[in-house]
Amino acid sequence: MSQQSHLDGLVLRLIGEIHSHLLSKKKPLEILKESIENLAKASNCKYGFLGILDHQDGIKNYKYLVEKKASLNTLNLFNKSMLDSALPFKEVSKAYYFLKYTENLSEPIISYDEDRLVKGLPWSSHLLIPILFQKELIGVVGLCDKKGEFDEDYALQLQPLIDTYKLVISQIDDKVDTAPQEDSSFQESFDLMVNIDKLWNIQRGNFAWEEKLGRSKEHIMDYVFGSDYELLENIILKAKSTMTTQSEKIRFKRDKHRIFTLMVKVIYQSTTRSFKIIGKDISDRFRQESILKKQQDRLRHTQLLLQKSNNELDALIYHISHDLRAPLASALGLVFVSQQENEMEEVKSQLQLQQKSLEKMDNFISEILEFARIARTPNENVTIDIEQLIKDTVTSTSKALDVEFEVNITSNQNFPFVSDIKKVTSIAQNIIHNAFQFRSRNRFHDTNLLNISINVEENDTCIIFEDNGIGIPQEYIHRVTEIFFRAHTEYVGSGIGLYIVEQAIKRLRGHLSIISRVDQGTTFIVWLPNHYFKRELF
Repeated sequence: MSQQSHLDGLVLRLIGEIHSHLLSKKKPLEILKESIENLAKASNCKYGFLGILDHQDGIKNYKYLVEKKASLNTLNLFNKSMLDSALPFKEVSKAYYFLKYTENLSEPIISYDEDRLVKGLPWSSHLLIPILFQKELIGVVGLCDKKGEFDEDYALQLQPLIDTYKLVISQIDDKVDTAPQEDSSFQESFDLMVNIDKLWNIQRGNFAWEEKLGRSKEHIMDYVFGSDYELLENIILKAKSTMTTQSEKIRFKRDKHRIFTLMVKVIYQSTTRSFKIIGKDISDRFRQESILKKQQDRLRHTQLLLQKSNNELDALIYHISHDLRAPLASALGLVFVSQQENEMEEVKSQLQLQQKSLEKMDNFISEILEFARIARTPNENVTIDIEQLIKDTVTSTSKALDVEFEVNITSNQNFPFVSDIKKVTSIAQNIIHNAFQFRSRNRFHDTNLLNISINVEENDTCIIFEDNGIGIPQEYIHRVTEIFFRAHTEYVGSGIGLYIVEQAIKRLRGHLSIISRVDQGTTFIVWLPNHYFKRELF
């Protein structure tokens, strides 16, 4: 259970990193290289790689290879001379050994050689996972030299990450040619024309030029808008140095209110050492292209968010089915055992165990329903007695867990607190439950302590929960609000409580800070907007 949870959390983290890089427009190959390095490291493998095929030349041409570098040594099973004719890479790589034999790869391959592992030889274990698009192989992910055996389900659990690699691979060849294109729309006559001398002073412009841009300026650069003067300067100099016609999109201004985008051609006239500039107004087209580009960017962003949501949904379904099946299987097993018993006391004992299994299932279902309710319901703001709400939550939690706690509540409420009571209750319940659940079990003299301070102002509310429990390791603090992540697997829990807390706070447009030290305790600082002023307005 803990290993699966760890792997699922790893997959979601790697997918999240990839989507963050894509949104930042990082190069796809750089994204894949960083992800493969992190995947190999997190999988406890010495080496990992991803090979991407060139479909034109078939299997013998893996045109891209990203890998976690591994130094070559005398124990390798191959040499460069036997592989140069098979694959196109310039430098020898451990990936060669596997890529030669992956032409018909359609299912993951797992290999484990305990004898080689004992002898310290390479390739003691490896996992090869095909990347398929419409049943066609487009790449291979390899994880090699793991310090132990791969589970049979390892490749299956990595599938959401493999699907994300597919998305990144599809963008490698999506190159946008930003060079000026002389398509059919530019084959039409360029109606604007102006002549400039060797110092780029305007000699004369035709009627169309003067009608569009006027005749008040003496130097060509006086017409250029913003930083586009650098573009015009470059093509003028290049037209002279190469004796060829140069084209570019340049913004020109008649005045500060009238700006036009022109496709211009610069022609150097060597006999007079002057230049002729001809142009065509493409302002409308340029605006349409800009709008289209923004729409495409929004669409790409939406697609990435949708892909991320789908991956999270896959992980959610897997966890729900697994966490529901475990207590159900336990209860069914206990029913079978009870049927074999004749002693009433023993039957009662078995029934109590069944009850605990079913209660565990019920609690998990309740948490999932709470998550769904928070994610879907709009905020309904009402006036909340926040101090009484927290007192009631402490009392009910203490009774439910049968745990004694010293709880100190201080309140500084200068204004009524107005917010969504269901979401605020959920935040308080989960944080207080965590304080009770993760109390220190090895404390002989100190008491279990929870200090809660409430400060309500006109525009915002701050609630601080400070306990003296087992604390959270520093390396896990940024992950404890991930769904199904559990920093302490030795304690009972579903890994969804703090995720619900963060989602509820986000829905309320608040903020959560976590400070923790192992064996000293944890502090949760919750900032929530107070809608008291808005409520008074209406």
